[in-house]
Amino acid sequence: MRRVIAVSSLAFASLCATGLLWDIVQVVAWGRMFAGYEQTESFVAAMEDTFDGGRPCALCQAVDAARGLAGHELPAPTSPGRVTERVLFVADNTLTVVPTATALEWPVERDLVAPDRADKVPVPPPRA
Repeated sequence: MRRVIAVSSLAFASLCATGLLWDIVQVVAWGRMFAGYEQTESFVAAMEDTFDGGRPCALCQAVDAARGLAGHELPAPTSPGRVTERVLFVADNTLTVVPTATALEWPVERDLVAPDRADKVPVPPPRA
């Protein structure tokens, strides 16, 4: 359940960040407008009235207003003649690494056989 909530939250945040959420709301608004117009007009006339932009519904106006607000929050693009301040990060702390060969030493030979026991194995006491 925790993973479903995390994935859903991430998907919703992605929709909001890319502006796709407003596109979805706009499609819903067009669907509602088309359904309303089709009750009184023909299919072609309802399509024309929906997408001509002359009579936007309240939801279309809210989407336009929200997109306008989102556009003001973005930084203005710079014109070619305008000089922008740039910050350069330069690190002059270069580390020189010189690889050297270490002296080769053969590993010390170890006994591969376990030592014998010096003591006898203790015998448990007799049972009563």
